Amino acid sequence: MASGDDLGVYVLNALSARPEQRSMPSSAWLMPYDTFWNDTEILVTGPHGNYTVNDYKRFFDDLGYPDGYDMRQDTEKLVDPLAPPGVEVYCIHGKIVKTPAAFHYSKKQWFDHQPGVVWGDGDGTVNIRSLHGCLRWQGKQKQKITHKEFAKVDHLGILNNKDVNNYIKTIVLN
Repeated sequence: MASGDDLGVYVLNALSARPEQRSMPSSAWLMPYDTFWNDTEILVTGPHGNYTVNDYKRFFDDLGYPDGYDMRQDTEKLVDPLAPPGVEVYCIHGKIVKTPAAFHYSKKQWFDHQPGVVWGDGDGTVNIRSLHGCLRWQGKQKQKITHKEFAKVDHLGILNNKDVNNYIKTIVLN
């Protein structure tokens, strides 16, 4: 939302991709939520200060992009309160893929340059903490919650991963 993302396509300029990425509510939806992060965890450090999950309005105002905050507000309803769905759930995701956890901007970088990145675990797009969100439903509904992680499988790679597809086939056929 701040500097764009080249999505691993090295010939793509992240700033060129930024307008498109800012137009997609899913970009705002991917940002950390206060149901998973506490208000002391710094997500972005920049020349105007630090930003946590409670500072999104200021963050977007400091970017000069207030529409981003509106999109963020619209997507919050999708995960809050993250109530159990009342159906059997198979939660399948990757792990052990370098995933951005926090960003650091110098005054020179803000916000039209790529920031320094603090890396964490996840699927390359979604942090492991969010990927484990379905585990919060265990014991809160009578239907079964099954959780399966696939090491070194990224966010899009999961769609055509042989092990994942075999796992899904086993579930469907049983």
